[in-house]
Parts: sequence; structure tokens; C-alpha cells
Amino acid sequence: MNTNGGMKKSRMKVDNIKQKRASLVNKEGVEYGTMSEIEGIVADNPRKVRGNRCERLIFEEAGSNPCLIKSWIQGNALVELGGRKIGSRICGGTGGDSGDALAGLSHIFNNPIGYNVLPYKNNDTRDGRVQFTGWFLPAHKFALDSSFVDNRGVTDFVRFKEHYEKTRRNLEGKDLVIYCAEHCFCPEEALLMQGDNLFDAATLSDQLVNIRVHKQYTKPEPTALVWDSTKTSVKAMPFSGSKLLVVEPPELDESGNVFKNLYVAGIDAIDMGSQDSASDYDVSDFCVVIKKRINGLSEPKYVAMYKDRPRDIREAYDITLKLLTWYNCQALLEYTKISIQQYFKERNKDNLFMTRPEFAVSQKTRYNKSSKRLIGLPATESVIRHGLDLISMYINDYCHAIDFDEMLEQLLNYSYENKKKFDIVAAMQMAEVADEALMGIDPSKVNTVAKEWKDFGYYTDKNGVKRLGTIETSTTSWKMY
Repeated sequence: MNTNGGMKKSRMKVDNIKQKRASLVNKEGVEYGTMSEIEGIVADNPRKVRGNRCERLIFEEAGSNPCLIKSWIQGNALVELGGRKIGSRICGGTGGDSGDALAGLSHIFNNPIGYNVLPYKNNDTRDGRVQFTGWFLPAHKFALDSSFVDNRGVTDFVRFKEHYEKTRRNLEGKDLVIYCAEHCFCPEEALLMQGDNLFDAATLSDQLVNIRVHKQYTKPEPTALVWDSTKTSVKAMPFSGSKLLVVEPPELDESGNVFKNLYVAGIDAIDMGSQDSASDYDVSDFCVVIKKRINGLSEPKYVAMYKDRPRDIREAYDITLKLLTWYNCQALLEYTKISIQQYFKERNKDNLFMTRPEFAVSQKTRYNKSSKRLIGLPATESVIRHGLDLISMYINDYCHAIDFDEMLEQLLNYSYENKKKFDIVAAMQMAEVADEALMGIDPSKVNTVAKEWKDFGYYTDKNGVKRLGTIETSTTSWKMY
């Protein structure tokens, strides 16, 4: 309004809502001038992102573009010539959309190097861990309301965040999820609705509200596990710095033993820690979840979760070994994960891994004796789909029993195409298949024969008389025959 339409140069030849060109036209109709030009394209088809090379290629509302990835890749030809950069691409947008429309922006944001984007060291993450992503601006870091801005123009983001949180407390269910995606504090919230909606989004959203707003859940407690002196049993203690979160400790019988077959575990393993990774941009984690199976009137429930990528991957393996020992359960994992199997085998603990369930054994190996010793599941599409179906059934019936905020978020955000990044969901798939494999096997008490057994034989009593019978513990000398 105050700058002649926002353009400094005259636009005598081309001047419309989609295209403007700085030029003049002489009496003969010949166009001349700087010829600087800006053109808007409705790129609903990637083929439209073609044509003359340019200095700036800007993708507007990238969070609502279902063909963003292909357009982005094809658009590289407009800013590059013979391997030499002659221009730059800019891609930006907000969350709030869902499915494929948001998935493209998520791919580019989370993999900047792969898509030739300048990486940004982002620490506005849910767990505070620094990640290399695209550039991200949280909603509470930039205010236009003068009540949240000082005389220098700097936003008081603490007070501004409280303003958003007040609004959040008045919303419920999916409405809250949408609001968080539009006014996000971290990238996870902005990209919250990119999933394929394989699971019941309304049910998951309601449980997220119960946890984040109403606080109606059992808060997972950070817990550290330590071996006893014999390394046969485990003790647990609270530790704020632990990545192991426990909702419920193992259930014990009257003898103080953990029930057999009451718990199962699912593992999404990795073979390298952060110190061995060739890139700082790999954000995949090791994850193990513990599921409590149905026992009488008790509902099935996920009671523990460990998710981390330590510098030394053996740290994750050791925590997993303690966790399985503590809950007295076996775990199911992908059979190609060799390192963790070798770690357990070296410690004579490979019996803590479940053998391959019957449905995943091929016809060729079904009658092969060696097939019965196979550990883990093959990562075939049919196996993955079966695990996802089992998770979906669990969510439909027992979503209210999930107390892990991050687990709900991954389920709501899950994308089959990008499934490798959803480590908690992958671990849940293994746990659900493991639970199914134990169908018909009820939880039972641990055999206590060893505790009830009393040695029998010849012994010498306290008076020095040789006797035959039950050997008392107070006997000074005895010999079995």
C-alpha cells in the first residue's frame, strides 16, 4: 500500500497476481530493463516445477504439499547447472496437515543431508537432545503481542509458552493434537499428524490428553538396575538420569519369585552405538519394551521401556539383560541383529531370546530340525503387517492402559513408509508377536523344588555319631552316598 505494490521497478509488460517482471516497453513495443522476475506456480503436479533456471526456488506451504519430495528433487535442475550451484532452494511450512501432505516435509526436515539442505543444530526437542535437522522455530519463541515483547523486541518465551499452555488445558482429544501441531514447541509436535492413520487416532489422542493435561496415568519412573554379587538377580533403584522408564515392577508370588510367562519383551536392536556411527545425523535408537500379559482379571499392559543410543552399544545390551532377568521373561527381536545375540551368548544368556514363532517359519525349513533353533523374526512385509495388526487390536481394547507419552506419540505419528524411525513401534510389534506365540500358556509360579529340597544321606551329628537320614544344616560333617 505504501511502496507502490511492493515493487521498486516498473512492471509494464508482465504484472499480475501470479507473475511480475521489472521492465519497460518503448514505443515500438520492445521490452527492456533489468528483467528481474518472480513467478508463482501452483505445483499440484511435479512436472510443473520445470522450466528456466532461477536464483531462488521457494516452496511455500510445504507442510501441505502431497508431492513435495518429487517436486523438490526435480526442482534441483532449476538451481544447478553441470554440478555447479547457480541458485538455492527454500522449503518452509507449518504442521497441522496430515498424512502424505506432511510426510514430505518431515522427510526433508529430518534428513537435511540427504536432501541437500543446510543442517541446523536443533535443541528444541522433546527430550532436550541435540539433533541435526532443518531449521525450526518454536511457536513460543516469537511473539507479535507487545505484552510478551520487551523494548528491544525480544520475546519473553517463558511467559509466552505459558500463554499457549493455558489454551492447551482447555482442549481435548484430537482438537488438542491439532492445536499442538499448529502451535508447536518442538518438531515432534509440528509433525505429529504425518502418520498413515494405521491406528485409531481418536483413541490415541484421548489418551495423550489424559497424560499431558489431566495427568490421569501412572507416571513412568526413571530406574537403574544393578546386579547382585552373584550376577544372578537384579535390584532396582530410582535414578533420575536413567533412560529406563518403569511403570510397574515385576509381580511376585507368595514366595517372592516373579511369575513365569507373565511378561514378554520386544526389542528393536541396533548394532552400533553413537561412537561407532559414521554420521552424527543418524538418530535411530535401541529400544526394548516389556509387556505384562493377561493374568486373571488384570489387563495386558506395557510396564517398562528403555530407549537410547549410548556411545557404547554394549551399555544398551547390559541394561536389556538386566531387564529380562528382572522380569523373568524372554524377548523377541529381528533375527538379523547379530551383535546382541553374540553378547548374550558369551554370557550364556541366549536362552532369554524366544525362538521363531511357528507362523514365521517357511515351508522349506518347517521340517528341518535346525529351524526350531532359529532366533528372532524375519523383517518381511507379511511379518511387519501382522505385528502392526496386533498393535492395532491392542490399541482398540487397551489404549487407556498405555502410560508412555512417547509411545502414544509414535503410534499416532506412525508411517509405514518411514517405519525405520519408529523404534518404539517396532519393539511393540515384537512384543505383541511374542505374546501371541505364548497363547494358551498361562503365567505360573516358578518351580521351587530347589528351595524345598533337603539333602539326604549319611552324616555325623553333633555328638560324633554317624547317622542316615535328612541332613541338618547344623551338621558339621556329612557325606552323600
